[in-house]
Amino acid sequence: MSYETHYYASYPADGGLIATILSMMGVIIFVSMILAILMIVSLWRVFKKAGEEGWKAIIPFYNQYTLYKIVWDTKYFFVTLALIVVLWLSLWLTSLTSIFMILYLACLLALVVIQIKATHKLSKSFGHGGGFTVGLIFLSVVFIPMLGFGTSQYQGKPD
Repeated sequence: MSYETHYYASYPADGGLIATILSMMGVIIFVSMILAILMIVSLWRVFKKAGEEGWKAIIPFYNQYTLYKIVWDTKYFFVTLALIVVLWLSLWLTSLTSIFMILYLACLLALVVIQIKATHKLSKSFGHGGGFTVGLIFLSVVFIPMLGFGTSQYQGKPD
């Protein structure tokens, strides 16, 4: 007499579960596309208010270059790009020695500081203060459209 017990589970192919997962993925993709379009159109309007062509909001990297041009100086955009390259290289080389982890963390901190400074300058260039900067950092989906579609006017590069 054999008392072997087999521990396994077999699940029938449940079409309802698969349909639910695929429909949830569809909703997430749809909402993401709507938010992406909203952000592009809002950034287009921000650029128009600042005297730049709106189509520059569509092109990746060039929209960030234009944003730095509007609120600060383009050399900081290139510093940001260089930091990103060093960040990726140091992350890749972290397995060799721990000094690259320190380099990675230093680049990450520098990028965060530069982005916060640029965001604050964007806020100031449209006549807003620190509270609006916090909103731009944490709820950019709400605050960028407020800049683009609201009554805020571009006041030039802040000091």
